[in-house]
Amino acid sequence: PIDDALVGLELLHLDSNSTLALKRGQVASLPQSAAGEYRLRDENDVFFGVGTVDSEGVLRAKRLLATA
Repeated sequence: PIDDALVGLELLHLDSNSTLALKRGQVASLPQSAAGEYRLRDENDVFFGVGTVDSEGVLRAKRLLATA
């Protein structure tokens, strides 16, 4: 998989609403997630980027892949 180089980062599986928000330049609320950097996978288990969760559980995209 393309994200093999990022195995040091925890993995977040996002639902379609959170995935769409990030791809539109918005944030997603993930209050159950610990602060830090994460590999991001969508609802179909497809890697689409790296994001950061802050101490308030807000996920922001750091780097996203162009996808169809």
